[in-house]
Amino acid sequence: MIENKKKNDKHYYLDLLHHMTNEARIFGYRILTEYYDFAHFNVPECVSEHHVAGVILLSDEMIYSLHLYIKEIICVNHSIPYFNIDTVITNNFLGGYISCDYLIKKGYKQIGFVGEVESSKNFKERYQGYRQCMINHFPPQKHELICLTKGIEKAVLNDDYRYIQKMLLTYRKMPEAFVCVNDRNAAIVINALQYNGYKVPQDIKVIGLSTPGIIRGDQIISMSIKGLEKISITHDFTLKYSQKFVFSNDANTIALGYYSSKENCSSLSFVFQPVSSNSGAGHIVNDRLIAGHHHVAGEIQYLPLSYSKDVLELHQTPEGAIEAMAKTVTSIISFLDPQIIVICCFLITNIEELKKEVAKYIPKDYIPEIVLIDYLQEYMLLGTLLLCHQD
Repeated sequence: MIENKKKNDKHYYLDLLHHMTNEARIFGYRILTEYYDFAHFNVPECVSEHHVAGVILLSDEMIYSLHLYIKEIICVNHSIPYFNIDTVITNNFLGGYISCDYLIKKGYKQIGFVGEVESSKNFKERYQGYRQCMINHFPPQKHELICLTKGIEKAVLNDDYRYIQKMLLTYRKMPEAFVCVNDRNAAIVINALQYNGYKVPQDIKVIGLSTPGIIRGDQIISMSIKGLEKISITHDFTLKYSQKFVFSNDANTIALGYYSSKENCSSLSFVFQPVSSNSGAGHIVNDRLIAGHHHVAGEIQYLPLSYSKDVLELHQTPEGAIEAMAKTVTSIISFLDPQIIVICCFLITNIEELKKEVAKYIPKDYIPEIVLIDYLQEYMLLGTLLLCHQD
């Protein structure tokens, strides 16, 4: 069941529905899709008369009404208090807590927080984890640090670091470090601090709840956090939690998730080009995810490409983003010639401009379909589910 306002959400719900339908068919089930308006909701007849085996709920508003008729409910991305139902969620509180705790163990005491906590339950839980960690370690007066938690979501979504930069100028003293709700917030904060004359990480540390890196077997080879190299994460997690774990690179899981939502597609490449760090890619060829012998397939940073300036500087402007992405796309076409190339770059909004730039390096006839997406989490979820199923 999907709330009507989510029906046309190109980021997630239709692709998720498509994949669930295909998986259900494999196991002999059929998905009945029901869209509803919160203000005019009635329990569907198929549910009230017990003609369905269960309900997958992609929102949480109607759980109370549905639970009167059926107990077999799975809720995606929502945790429902007081109901004994299966949910697929992230431990956001723990993520916020351990991010702050990591900085404290490094000796930092003045730690701020950035994230629009009222825009997302996930963000609020991460903020609560950060707050609890500060309370556990320091006296109350230490908590009143710079916490940008209101009025910043629009600026983050528009990559408007100047807005954040002006907000930071209103404070007399900066903290030693910031915990950010995700990488996108972290990138904006880094740009804002640098614009104000601070060096990151020399003057101020910034941490998000994820980090780029290479997954090799059951080990993570991190490019930005020392100390994680060659740790057997599968062994350690299994030992601690007595559960089965599957680890994968984010670009690979996104590529797999998007690929699973497409029909009649034999090869696909996905490229993520963030604002202030290196690009990453994932590749599917003949229905197989390509990781490579050393699991570095898709590590764009190692391509010996020539740019007009430092590539990380290019990533920070629309014109530069086009140049960097065009050369990445051209390289992928030359090596793999995929049927579709999917890109995510918040500074690129016009695919035709990108194609025009790519055409400077390779004939137009060789340029495949290029798809621009601006939301990643749902494709990552799909890819992760597939990897778990395959494993």
